[in-house]
Amino acid sequence: MPIQPTGFSTTAISPRKAMQSNGNPLASKASVRFSSSFEPQHPKLTYKPLKTIQDPIIGKIEVYQFSNGMKFYGVQRNRVPLVNFGELIHTGSVNEREAENGVSHFLEHLIFKGSKYLKPGEFDHKIEELGGKINAFTWHDETFYYTYNLPKEGLREAIKLRAEFIQHANIPPEELEKERTTVISEIDMYKGDPSAELEAKREQMIWQDSPLRRPVLGPKKVIATIPRDSLMSYYYRFYAPQKRDIIMIGDFNLNEALDAIAEEYNIPFPEQKPHQNRQNLKPLFSPNNRETILTRNISTATVALGFDGPKGVHDDIRGRAALNMAATILGDGESARLYQALVEEQLAHDVDASFLPTKTRSAFTVDVNTEPDKIDAVKTILKQELQRIATEGVSEGELNKARKNLRRSIATSTEKNSSLMERLALLVSKTDLTHTFDDQLKIAGTITSKDVQAAAQKYLNSQKAYTVILRPPTKPKKKPRFGGSLGNAASLKLPNGAEILVQQEPNTLQSALTLLVRKPQGAPPLPGVYDLLAKMIERGTQNLPAKALQKKLDENGISLDVNVNQDNLALEFRGDSQDTAIMYDIAKELLTQEPAFLESDLKLVQNQFRNELSDLLDTRPLYYSFDLAKKHLFPGTHPYGTTLGEKIENLEKITPDILRSQYRSLFQPKNISIAMVGPDNLNQFGSQAEKWLTPLQNTEGSSQNLEAPKAPELQSDIMVTKAIKTVKEMPLSEIVRSWKVPGLKSQEKATLMVLNNILSGGMSNRLFQTFRE
Repeated sequence: MPIQPTGFSTTAISPRKAMQSNGNPLASKASVRFSSSFEPQHPKLTYKPLKTIQDPIIGKIEVYQFSNGMKFYGVQRNRVPLVNFGELIHTGSVNEREAENGVSHFLEHLIFKGSKYLKPGEFDHKIEELGGKINAFTWHDETFYYTYNLPKEGLREAIKLRAEFIQHANIPPEELEKERTTVISEIDMYKGDPSAELEAKREQMIWQDSPLRRPVLGPKKVIATIPRDSLMSYYYRFYAPQKRDIIMIGDFNLNEALDAIAEEYNIPFPEQKPHQNRQNLKPLFSPNNRETILTRNISTATVALGFDGPKGVHDDIRGRAALNMAATILGDGESARLYQALVEEQLAHDVDASFLPTKTRSAFTVDVNTEPDKIDAVKTILKQELQRIATEGVSEGELNKARKNLRRSIATSTEKNSSLMERLALLVSKTDLTHTFDDQLKIAGTITSKDVQAAAQKYLNSQKAYTVILRPPTKPKKKPRFGGSLGNAASLKLPNGAEILVQQEPNTLQSALTLLVRKPQGAPPLPGVYDLLAKMIERGTQNLPAKALQKKLDENGISLDVNVNQDNLALEFRGDSQDTAIMYDIAKELLTQEPAFLESDLKLVQNQFRNELSDLLDTRPLYYSFDLAKKHLFPGTHPYGTTLGEKIENLEKITPDILRSQYRSLFQPKNISIAMVGPDNLNQFGSQAEKWLTPLQNTEGSSQNLEAPKAPELQSDIMVTKAIKTVKEMPLSEIVRSWKVPGLKSQEKATLMVLNNILSGGMSNRLFQTFRE
């Protein structure tokens, strides 16, 4: 057993008890117990408290360190019995060598492909069985793997699974080769996105002497050829415990969570030689080459500026805050300077300004969407507005707006535990939590007009600007590659009532297919039944169950979303145009074979849906207001009046038989429309879709009429009392007011749209003048 550092407690003893004991806490019998449910030969870790941070915005942040170097950041919130947690890995594209550019993101995919003790897909499935969801992201400075909306009862088991998942990456050779294809498809997808190309080119110019210039996804040639040994070497270098932090937010017992982590996250990593990564590279462009033009088959143009900002987290802190406020003053909302100078003067369609920080560098960006013939005018105005801030500063009113915007942004992103977890992870990654959310507000409160003026003079000089212009060709092609008119659209209606619509785009890089199923008129089924039906459709069929379906989607880079709105249910597919035939096969299976409706699947989706709705109601008071308004306008069992609370109350009443009956009632050809945008024309796609739809028959039978119990009438005073309990903990509150407008004709709808613009469209509107001004 390794020597345990002084000051650490054993995991069986709480930090408070350890400090109170006069003897050696390591002499406890519990300290000799072996740990890790998967590998019992490794002794448990120990841990010690580092600090407690009191942040008025989010509460108390407890920071601990384990004996292997890993840190823990925890925020206890018991409003909702859910926990969100994950592993923050302090690595991203900035740590990569040229020959391994893209490995951080590639590895993020591969970590999910199984471990020493978990088969590919087993981790995902087990976390979902516990009621949680998983996700991950990779950026320049960090990689973050997380579980969110996990019922608190499953935390101990989830810690065990996540520890195995992150510490024992296996990267089976066969899974590696499959994932190469997926990641290369993702690279192609972003290369086919003009806005993504623009952003990548701008970052390459701003940070041309830094590893930040390299794309997070990496080049295809690296992903296509990098061997497994190189991936594992990177894994051991940058996933070692001292480069990992655990972020945990929600309803958990602190000591129990720390003990569980110490028992499970104890796998030793092979020692690696220190990795030296050059931070300063040879610039890619000459000093005079500060503008790039990208020509793509698009309809409008974008003028994008970029400026290199402060060099690190602790470099020019006031300058960083001032630049963040300058971005709001220039580009946020209709009162922003650039909006007034460009959009209101009809020189542009939209504007945006942002301050982008990383751990080692930062950037200030401006984006203006305009017409190609107005590019020069836009460039002139941008130069003038940036110069005006540098010479005149900004007004106190503009500073107050920027402060309120920052407060609103922090409040919105921290009120839900899942979003707070991601925001806290980024804050830890970029600042090591030397600045809290409250610190950001305090610094912003001290920024003056002179601070913004000084920052503009130092960083936003037009001579230091890098410019990327994205524009259509001088003579656009007849058939645009992206988007397009309805000139190639065609439709077909079958004798059984089904409709097929095709928009052919021969040169498109992506295909999209939507199966739209109209809901029947009349009394709705039990509240929540359509939501559960959508989730059960995503669980596949008898021939293609959930695991196999997801595998097929993932391997081919195809996305599937089943969405429900007031009038229809839609299955939406997107994927590479080269994989259109595979998309057809999956769509055919889901359309011609009804869902499996397994009891185990239903329990899973019921639990997930309940947690999602409960999280919304407990953390977002706005949803109470929406529910009140809906129930007043559409009382009883009207589908538009269904509230989130009613859905939760009725979840357990929905059985596989009820869902099966609803499915058979809905999925009749008379209710179905199929729309396809991709390389095929109506003859090519329509002949296939017709084969799927023709055998389907319309039936006279209707679904079970499962009318929900009539909800009691809600009164405003009851609603206010209910909402205030939640609002007390929220920095912001909302007011919702609604009107019922049944039986509208087209002219009346147009009139209401005009009225909406009069009330809320722009700075001169009545509501803006009444409340904001």
